[in-house]
Amino acid sequence: MNTELQESHFEDQTFDHLDGAEQTFTKKSFTRCTFQHCQFFETTFENCRFEKCHFIDSDLSMAKVKECTWLDVKFEKCKLMGINWAQTKSLHILDMDFKHCVLTYGSFMELDLKHLTFEDCLIKEANFGEADLTDVKFVRCDLTESDFLHTNLTGTDFRTSKNYAINLNDNKVEGAKFTFPEALSLLRSYNIIIEFDNEDVDEA
Repeated sequence: MNTELQESHFEDQTFDHLDGAEQTFTKKSFTRCTFQHCQFFETTFENCRFEKCHFIDSDLSMAKVKECTWLDVKFEKCKLMGINWAQTKSLHILDMDFKHCVLTYGSFMELDLKHLTFEDCLIKEANFGEADLTDVKFVRCDLTESDFLHTNLTGTDFRTSKNYAINLNDNKVEGAKFTFPEALSLLRSYNIIIEFDNEDVDEA
C-alpha cells in the first residue's frame, strides 16, 4: 500500500501525484483534502468517507467505491470511466459536482442525485435508470447513448447539452428544460415524421 495513506484519517492535506492504482483502501476518512494528478485506476475504496474534498486532473477509472460516503466532493478534469456509483451508501445520496470530467460507462442507478451539476462532461453510455435527477444541471455535456429509464427528471436542465435520448413515456419530465433543435430528439420514440415549412414542397 502507498505509504502516504497508512493513517486512517486525513484532514486538510494535499496529495500530489499519488499512485494508488490497483490498491485497496479500507475505512479511510478524508476531510478537506485535495488530490491532484493522482492515479487511482482500478483502485478499491471500501467504507471510505470523503467530505469537502477536491479531485483535480486525477484518474479514478474503473475504481470500486463500495459503501463509501461522498459529501460536498468536487471532481475537475478527472477520468471517472466505468465507475458503479451505485455501490456507495449514505442512503444512496451523492453530493458531488463534476467539471470537465469523463464519466463514460458509469452507473448512477437508483441514486439520489438532486441538485448536482455536470459541467462540460463527456457522459457517454452512462446509466441513470431509476435515479432522482431533480434540478440536476447538465451544462454543455455530451450524453450520447446514456440511459434514462424510470428516471425522475423534474426540473433537470439539458438546455446546453446534446445527444440525449429520453423517452417521455418512461420518465418523469415535469419542468425539465430543453432547447431547440436538440429537443426534437424527445420525439424519436413516437415514430413520427417532422417536416419544416418549405415553399418548394409540393402540396398533395
